Amino acid sequence: MVKMPAFVPAARITLAPPILLIDTAGIKRRGRVDAGIDYYSLIRAIQAITRCDVALLLLDAAEFITAQDLHIASYILEAGKGIVFLVNKWDIIPQVQKREFKQLLEKRIRFMYYIPMLYLSAETGEGLGRVLPLACQVWQERQKRLSDSAVNKAIQEAVDIHLPPRVGTKRLQIMRAYQDESKPANFVLQVNDPKLIPPPYQRYLEKKLRSKFGFRGVPL
Repeated sequence: MVKMPAFVPAARITLAPPILLIDTAGIKRRGRVDAGIDYYSLIRAIQAITRCDVALLLLDAAEFITAQDLHIASYILEAGKGIVFLVNKWDIIPQVQKREFKQLLEKRIRFMYYIPMLYLSAETGEGLGRVLPLACQVWQERQKRLSDSAVNKAIQEAVDIHLPPRVGTKRLQIMRAYQDESKPANFVLQVNDPKLIPPPYQRYLEKKLRSKFGFRGVPL
């Protein structure tokens, strides 16, 4: 499921379909990357992201979620890869604080609401058995293909519920919507003028597609 550059250590897991795991070195925060091994570890991690199908981004519960974590997540999404957040060291968070921790974390990444999150502990083994099944689910979501008629119908229903805003005297008209076969989870809208579709309306259409078809853990 995950493709591997030859120079990155990996472990092959025999499942159906076969899974190739890539264990990359942690990416240090900006300003802390030294010349030599740190620099090449960073390059290899970026290359691994570029070649993979699903990236498992490990977060440290002791540090909550850092700006660097968000930067890496954005890079993964911009590369069009599936993604899962793994929150490690969950065992060190007091039981009475776990609910609040989850609420604060979900609020912090609310713009990445579609990314599944798994709380685990490498120390105790909690949650580890759910990692690969969840990664496989995201991989399957990334392989999903929809008919043109299904996409057109979903977009038309969204437009009927909430018309695009006017820009001056003009209003966006969507003539056709379909899934791009050459790129996973990419959708193409044929419109009268691309300038008439503002980012908030794009996000609205994306949410409607997700609510109808899923694509959990996959950027659209």
